[in-house]
Amino acid sequence: MDAILSSFCFTKETLAGDNNYFHRLPPVCFKTWNQFVPDYSVLFLCDRFYADAHAIERIEREPLFKKHKEMLGALKSCGRLEVRDFKGEVAPYASAIHAHVETRTRNLNDWSATFQQVVGKWDGFYDRVVEKYQDAWTAEEEQLLREAGDDIDAEEVYLERHHEWPEERLMLASMEGGMYEGLERGLLETLSRWAEDIPEYHRERATGVISSYVEHVAASLCLSDVLGATLHDWEDIGPVYNAVLTDTLRVSSAKELERQKQINNLIEVMFPDFEPKSEIALARALDDPRITDLRSLVENAVEHDVVFDTDFANQTLRDVLNAGKKIDKARRLTGWISKPLGFIPYAGFLVEGFTNAAVEKLVEKKAKKGLSWFYLLSEINA
Repeated sequence: MDAILSSFCFTKETLAGDNNYFHRLPPVCFKTWNQFVPDYSVLFLCDRFYADAHAIERIEREPLFKKHKEMLGALKSCGRLEVRDFKGEVAPYASAIHAHVETRTRNLNDWSATFQQVVGKWDGFYDRVVEKYQDAWTAEEEQLLREAGDDIDAEEVYLERHHEWPEERLMLASMEGGMYEGLERGLLETLSRWAEDIPEYHRERATGVISSYVEHVAASLCLSDVLGATLHDWEDIGPVYNAVLTDTLRVSSAKELERQKQINNLIEVMFPDFEPKSEIALARALDDPRITDLRSLVENAVEHDVVFDTDFANQTLRDVLNAGKKIDKARRLTGWISKPLGFIPYAGFLVEGFTNAAVEKLVEKKAKKGLSWFYLLSEINA
């Protein structure tokens, strides 16, 4: 299966508002806090990946996306990455995309529930970052504000210290407005009062935000058809995809979103702080035969009744411990039973060693049956 590593609003040259930091950048994992990293879990589901040429250029210039640069480099070195001009790929269908956006945004109030989820996901990520960040800088800035009184704009104090900010502080500044200026609680209030007499500025701002998201989803689904690949996108855009897919009945796309959700659940419950030893280790793991068992397990969760929860995790760990005990016991017995083979003239030690290795391999394969995916992830995890 091939996957498209999304590029946020790749059909637009610019975005409305002042905070356009995330324009044409790939998805990040919403479970980390001190740096932007790829959503490693989803990469296990696919064999080849498409990246946007403009996103590659952005990543090269953004120190906060250095993990993405390393991951894409590893995929490229393994022959698993293809770079395309996403905007150019969907250019022949631009009129159809714009027509879809116009139709879907005629009544923005219809998007109120969807964007309640979008803003909620982004707020949750931002809150986790703020909660864990060591904010020594804030105390210093607050002191400066107190000393300055009312004669100085607070923003000027922030800008004065901009050159002293660590990378994590720059990241927080980039996230304060969500994906870009306008994705905030004020948007939800505007949508809830859409039928009332509200300032035109708020209407234009809400229209710009929602239209950008809807166009991004429409263009991404179009790109998915053009390249014949599934999509891996920002987590906060998920509710918009769900709304669009519900209307278009794209069953295959809906299932792929569920697969991404399930593998995230699996790795979070088994390896809460999962991070690959190296990006190249993860890229090479896609060649490991055990990747098939991992994907089959995820497929069972999508199609059947497998639930990745604490009960599943506890049972898996019990199975791993039991497998270890069986392998240790087999090694002891094999060593004792095969000992007489060592007395065979000339080749005794070779026969003994070969017998031990063959029996141990057979026992280990049987003991680890159904757990190969766990050992694969364990070997990759830092």
